[in-house]
This record gives sequence, C-alpha cells and structure tokens, in this order.
Amino acid sequence: MSAAQRLRGRFAVARSLWAGALVLPLSGVLLVAAAPPASAEITSPGNGAVIDTNRTFDITASYRGLSSKLRLTPPRGQEVVLAEGPDSATETTLAHPFNTSCWDGTRNPCSADRPAPNGEWRVRQTQFDVIGQNDDATISTSTFRLRIPARPPTGVTADASAPQQVRLSWRHGAEPDLTGFAVFEGETQVKTLARGDCRDGACTTVIDYQADGVGPHTYTVSAFRSTGVPGEPPLESRSDPSPPVTVLPGAGLPGPVGDVVPGTEASPAPGSPASASPAPGEPTASRSPAAARPGGSAPAANSTAARRQAFSSGFSAFGPKLGVPKLPPLPQAPAVAQLPDGTFEPTLGFEDQELGEPGPPGGVAARVTSTVGAAFVSEQIVRSTAGALVLLLAGAHLRRWLSTAPPE
Repeated sequence: MSAAQRLRGRFAVARSLWAGALVLPLSGVLLVAAAPPASAEITSPGNGAVIDTNRTFDITASYRGLSSKLRLTPPRGQEVVLAEGPDSATETTLAHPFNTSCWDGTRNPCSADRPAPNGEWRVRQTQFDVIGQNDDATISTSTFRLRIPARPPTGVTADASAPQQVRLSWRHGAEPDLTGFAVFEGETQVKTLARGDCRDGACTTVIDYQADGVGPHTYTVSAFRSTGVPGEPPLESRSDPSPPVTVLPGAGLPGPVGDVVPGTEASPAPGSPASASPAPGEPTASRSPAAARPGGSAPAANSTAARRQAFSSGFSAFGPKLGVPKLPPLPQAPAVAQLPDGTFEPTLGFEDQELGEPGPPGGVAARVTSTVGAAFVSEQIVRSTAGALVLLLAGAHLRRWLSTAPPE
C-alpha cells in the first residue's frame, strides 16, 4: 500500500470518528447524528503506584482511533516500545507483562536473573498525528516506582582457619543497584564491605579479633540496595545466621575456659604436685625434679639446671619476705622439656616475662616489679655506702699514722 493510500485510509477513519452533526429536516424534527470521539488512557499500573515486592504485573493502556504505542522509560536507560496497535474504530487494549525480576532493556520475554533497578519508571502512550504525520504524539503519561529490597545473602559460612581470625563468605543477588554489605554479631556491626569488593556474586572478608575474642561466634550479613531516590537511606535485607564458629587463640594466649590449646599444657599452680615450684615457706629439696625421681641425683653446681634450681629455691625462700605471697604463673606455659643430663628445667611460671611488662595497676606483676626493682636499688646503695665507709676508715688511719710519725 502506497503512502497516499494509507493517508487516505486514515483520513477516512478520522472522518468517521469526528463527523460533524448532520441536520435533516424530517417532519419538523431536528436529528443530530455524531460519531464517538477518539480516546486513549493508561490503565495500569496506577499513576504513582509503588511496587515493593518482586512480581509480574501488566502495563496496559486503551485507545480508540488511529494507531497507538505503549512506551516505557526505566530510571536509567532508553525508552522502549512495549506494545503497539493499528487504527481501530472500537475500544482496543495494549498490554505488556512486566517482570521485576528480569529486565533486559527490551520487550522480549526475559528468563535470566536480571532484576529491574529501583526508582521511578515512566509510561507513555503515543498516537499517530494525522496533521503532523507523526506517530510519536504523546496523549497519556503515567509513572510508577520500584522500591524492592535486595535478596538476602545466602550461603553464609565462617571459617576460623587462623588464630584470632575468621574468614566469612556469602553469595548475593544480581540487583544492579546494590550498594554494599554489613556483617553483624547479634545487633553489633563488626565489618562492612562494598559491592565492588565482591566478584561473580560471591563475597569474602576477614574479621580480626583481640585476645578477648576467643570463643564461639555466629554471624549474619545484611545486603543494602538503593531506592533510586537521592537522599533516601538504602533498603536492608538480612541473611539467616551462619553456623557457629570458634575463634582460636593466638600464640601464648589461653584458650576458651575449660579447653587446652593443642600443643600446650595448662600451667599447674605453684605448690601443687605437678608444679616445679614449691609453696612459699616449704623446703625445696623435696621438690627437686631430680630428687623426686627414683635414683636421681642433684645436678652439677655449674649446670644450667643447678643455677635455675638455686634461683627457684632462693626466690621461694625470700619471696614471702618481699611481700609476694605466691608466684604468678603464666596462664598456659609450654610443657617442661627434659635436659640432656636427665633433669628438668624448673619453671616459676613467670621467668620468661619481662619485669618492665605493663600490667594492671596494683596487681601481682606490679608488686613483683616494684619489689625486685627496690631490691636492686637497695643493693647499689649498700655497695656505695660500704665503699664510702672503707675510704673513710682508710683516710682516718692514714691521718693518725702521719700525725704520730717521729720527727726527723
């Protein structure tokens, strides 16, 4: 059909729809005949409607008259023609099913996992304009808004593969407007992660703990999605809790209460049968590891074991006099190793600690540090005083000898 023929056909439809009143003198009665006018209207969704769940709904419009098109513009992207209809002298409906879980920017059926972005969508209905020969003349508009939370993260797993550290992993949805994620323990946020830190729908992060974080932990992960409206807070959706995971202690740190970290032994209390150090005021000979073993003998005087045993005995004897009622043990000291000569190194439970190590004010460690430091200072004072007295005595004797010398 040529353009001229098509144009003549559309003029014929227009004349039939917009015919003027026909006045006929019939028996003195004035008859008025008028054709119904053209019409067009977007019927769903309603103007200003808010969609807050993933679902499929119809975008529809009705028209009568010249050909019409139904168009849709997303929050970010180009306008798409959803449906179109030919010239019609009767009421005709244009419709297109819209799936919020799958939007690929076309009107073709979509089966992939491509959620439509949140924000305001614009529906526009156009009709052919005979005068201007334009098929893009707007005759009706409407808007609706998507405000759908993200899908909750799935597959949340925690792995305590390193001491004082947990590696957390999860998967997220394919929403194009995800802004980030947050990790929670209960209602306390412990870590955040941006969308760009994840790859191929999977996220991994590491949570570090201090010494007091040792023990069981359970996590949830929240996904945040933009609403598409500037200034509005994002929408949050939280995952199910992860399986519990136990954070391991670092080197030299105690494990959870009632547990012993593999490869270490809990330090026995001083004075107990398993301890190498006797209780304050108790004889040390009966506590010697060599003497306690049948057939054992005391170590040589110049051996390391002998020097350590002497130190242990001396501190145990004079410790109470210095104001230290009981020696502070390490929470978990390494197992006592056997020496080449068959003896065992005695341990006081604190010998590997530095005296200058900070501790709680007024604690046993502070008392030990203060007492030992005072003893060192007192020893220096005694030595200086003794040296001064010796010099004074020598000077007095020299003066007396010079004064009593016979004259020449």
